[in-house]
Amino acid sequence: MKKQVIFLIMVLLVVSCGTKSEKGNVVEDCDMSEVKAVDLGLSVLWADCNLNATAISEYGDYYTFNDALTLNVGGWRLPTKEELEELSSECDWQWVAIDGCYGYNVIGSNGNSIFFPAAGFKTDGELFKVGEIGNYWTSSQEDDAKWFLDFNKDGYYINSMTLDDAQSVRLVKAKN
Repeated sequence: MKKQVIFLIMVLLVVSCGTKSEKGNVVEDCDMSEVKAVDLGLSVLWADCNLNATAISEYGDYYTFNDALTLNVGGWRLPTKEELEELSSECDWQWVAIDGCYGYNVIGSNGNSIFFPAAGFKTDGELFKVGEIGNYWTSSQEDDAKWFLDFNKDGYYINSMTLDDAQSVRLVKAKN
């Protein structure tokens, strides 16, 4: 009995961050206490790493658009299309490798930076183009089109699509 209780506690600790898969499994909360809010000199603060990553070069988890919209992460939220456009136009973007992981180092006018790993995307549970492209959701939608950051080594773009592949999530929060 004692071993079963210890096992149950360990399982609860492992899932305590709360994730949502591309299949729509709903867990309410995610602990963002270890995530740093980075001021890039823009209208919002950006998380220093992807949701459920423990380092800036980790991919984190992948979310469908609908799952990403319903995340409950204590003051953090998806960026809007406009906030992503601000990030795109007001920051310097450099394709680099950090800890062997390719992606963009995004540097604000104040010299602070965040790294977007090229985490690829997930369809039907299978990962595609990891290390080659990055796709990151925004909260913006027009009709059936969902807006997202789309990048590869040749450039970065703000695109929309009607499919609901699972993509990376980078959160923002308001400046106090």
